Amino acid sequence: MGDNNQKRLDLRITTPLLVSLSLVAPDVVDQVYHLSQQLPQAVQRLEAYFAQYEGGREILAQKGSSTNSKSNIKYGDPRRKL
Repeated sequence: MGDNNQKRLDLRITTPLLVSLSLVAPDVVDQVYHLSQQLPQAVQRLEAYFAQYEGGREILAQKGSSTNSKSNIKYGDPRRKL
């Protein structure tokens, strides 16, 4: 009987938690998508700012020589239904 009560308690805890997560998850995915769209633009603006100065150009030149192919990966829209 104690095992059955434990299962009921587990359901009383996990059910509201899962419902809450299902309500919040779309907002989190949407925020991550927008961040993934805005971050490359912010990096470009920062690079343009650095390029105005000699020291900044030197930093950008070093950055260009150390980039790897992973930084150029394009991701799809995470909100897209599979």
